[in-house]
Amino acid sequence: MVRFTATCVFMSLPLLPLLVAAFDVTGRIKWNDICHGYQDIPDARVVLDDGRWFGYVRRDGRFAIPNVDEGTYTLSVVSHDFQFDQLRIDVSTAEPHVSVHAYVPGVPLFPAPPVSFIYPIVLSARARNSYFARREAFNPLDMLKSPMMLMMLVTGGLLFATPYLMANMDQEALSEVKGRQNKLLAAQNSIQNMDIDGLANLLGAESNSTKSSKPTAATASTSGKGKGKARKR
Repeated sequence: MVRFTATCVFMSLPLLPLLVAAFDVTGRIKWNDICHGYQDIPDARVVLDDGRWFGYVRRDGRFAIPNVDEGTYTLSVVSHDFQFDQLRIDVSTAEPHVSVHAYVPGVPLFPAPPVSFIYPIVLSARARNSYFARREAFNPLDMLKSPMMLMMLVTGGLLFATPYLMANMDQEALSEVKGRQNKLLAAQNSIQNMDIDGLANLLGAESNSTKSSKPTAATASTSGKGKGKARKR
């Protein structure tokens, strides 16, 4: 029995450094104007590497993460209502056993920053999480930023300005505008009523009127040239 015990002790000697090389990471939360006390973060946890090791925050703000193996970790505070800075923690068998450095998410852990912080760790809330957006008050001027509202205003302005514009037009131009409006209304009615024949007749009449107007212009230009030659003679 004595020989068996001695053999077990002798075989376990190489494992002693592995069993001893575990340290507690300690620190405290410093209350400030953002986080006033423990009542604000009753369920907060301090974790290493997203929860591989963790410890709870006590009422006095202190925390301890027990039996942390040798290595490099990122320390963060998991809180529902507050944001804390993340830190790089180096645990080593050499002195100092725990060293604290600044850490920026997304930046590689190695090499270690040259500047280190004091140990035990001291953390303070940096900001308060906001999960709700404040409802904006009604502002009539915001309606003018809408393209639909701008189109409505322009259309309304044209409707109000049309009678004044038509009052200053001569009878020939006025009759031409009214004729075009009547043709446009007739085309819309034909489209709504699915009257293809009526729409074709309107388009045909429009094309005939255009063709008939071209010879008139040509005749006028020819007569103008004839008059010019007569004058030269």
